[in-house]
Amino acid sequence: MKKYKINWKNIGLVILFVLAIGVIGHDLYLVGIKSFITGMTISWTWFGFITFGIAVLTADVIFQYFIDYTK
Repeated sequence: MKKYKINWKNIGLVILFVLAIGVIGHDLYLVGIKSFITGMTISWTWFGFITFGIAVLTADVIFQYFIDYTK
């Protein structure tokens, strides 16, 4: 039986990637879909917009890392 070494850095990056995608999905749901369901206008706050941008950049950097890692 072949033993595999677990790369804990990649596992941490996958967890961080999933969290970033969750933040992106949550923000897009609140701004895009909840407005139509409730009939109330919901807009970005500065904090929400900055955290959305950080989540997008984080997800992009991790995704590019995994693309380069698999080559």
